[in-house]
Amino acid sequence: MPFMIELGNFKDLQTLVKLLNKSWGDFEYRLEPVEGDRKSYLFVEDPLDEDSYECGVVKKEGSKAYALSGSVYDLIMGAYLRYKEEFIK
Repeated sequence: MPFMIELGNFKDLQTLVKLLNKSWGDFEYRLEPVEGDRKSYLFVEDPLDEDSYECGVVKKEGSKAYALSGSVYDLIMGAYLRYKEEFIK
């Protein structure tokens, strides 16, 4: 099994993507299925005013979601922390 960092429940990650998209109009967040691998998804953070985006692979194992690298974990948790700091008091 490759190096993986648990993110929590996959459904919670889906909920986070929805919350992030409702929170900021200048970013789009997505979980895109990886073709040919029904357990892998790309977490995408796409600034709408730029030609580039950041993404990383998330693996779904049972009900859990796992980041396949520390940088993917940081991308997702960084978006969550921005949301938390701005909207959860």
